[in-house]
Amino acid sequence: MGRQALTKLITTVASRRAHSIRYFTAAPTPPLAVFVDKTNRVICQGITGKNGAFHTEQAIEYGTKMVGGVTPKKGGTEHLGLPVFNTVAEAKAETMEAELDLVVCITDGIPQHDMVKVEAALNQQSKTRLLGPNCPGIIKPGECKIGIMPDYIHKPGRIGIVSRSGTLTYEAVHSYWRDWRNCRRGCCCINQGKWY
Repeated sequence: MGRQALTKLITTVASRRAHSIRYFTAAPTPPLAVFVDKTNRVICQGITGKNGAFHTEQAIEYGTKMVGGVTPKKGGTEHLGLPVFNTVAEAKAETMEAELDLVVCITDGIPQHDMVKVEAALNQQSKTRLLGPNCPGIIKPGECKIGIMPDYIHKPGRIGIVSRSGTLTYEAVHSYWRDWRNCRRGCCCINQGKWY
């Protein structure tokens, strides 16, 4: 191919690309269809422990609607201004409807035979979904954070990131924001571990 033909080909491709670039800034951003938003009421199991208290404080500061916590043998007390219950069943009866919509389990190292029992129980009903175990949680930027995800790397927008690895989730979100072209798009992040 001659030099003139190559130059003509490059010019043609470049002009076609220039006309095909789309800019999405004119249209309003539609709401993301995710499992959590600012209306979700959240309870924390193990709220009086060091990690439970820390992450509950973080969620409250983020704007998550925390309504209580669970710690066996500490029911009837208050922690961080929230009521503490002995069991999840007590917390549900006092603060929520009959069934939970979403359970987020950040715990790792749960024995497989225990999760087989949990999966069997979940398969016998249709309302409750389990996110985890061994996941850092779910976040809808600016609205709700459930779990241990760092909130400062997430921004509102119309892009969603779903991952099965905690650390790689953070890296994907951070890498997404490092790219200057994404600075106005935002993202929602779900780290799934395993869905049940």
